[in-house]
Amino acid sequence: MTTLDIHTLTILSLLLLSLLALAGLSRLVSLRVQAVTYYVTGSGDLASVVIFLLLLPGVFLHEGAHWLTARAVGLRTGKFRVWPSKRGNYIGLGSVSVERADIWRESLVGVAPLLAGNAVLALIGWRVFATPALLGVLATGELAAVVGSFLTRCAQQTAWSGRMRSLPSATA
Repeated sequence: MTTLDIHTLTILSLLLLSLLALAGLSRLVSLRVQAVTYYVTGSGDLASVVIFLLLLPGVFLHEGAHWLTARAVGLRTGKFRVWPSKRGNYIGLGSVSVERADIWRESLVGVAPLLAGNAVLALIGWRVFATPALLGVLATGELAAVVGSFLTRCAQQTAWSGRMRSLPSATA
């Protein structure tokens, strides 16, 4: 194995571990939000609605990416649904019907949410968390400086949000 192969394998391994950690964290947060809602309201249905509403922007982005890509590659689309429906022991949060096609167009439609989601996350990172500045600090190799820069940016966002809430409202 060459050094490049080892480096690539290391990066792919870290990516896989990161994705597994994110999947576990996502499930944990979802279950905690549902549990808190259930304990506060005593309603399992309301707990499901709350988690659905929290996930709605992502569901809309996901299904919208499938739909837009299918239309862009010339496939007919049918029902577009972003409302929960029970599927056995699980709740489906959305779906879009797309006609069958060759493997290349179906693959593009299938991977579209991954690309769209990453693009939106990159945009949020760039606009909200000043990713270019964080990457500049990361290039220096100082992890403590990266964490400090990130926390400073978060504090700036929190201070900005606090100033917006303290503005007098037009109805007052």
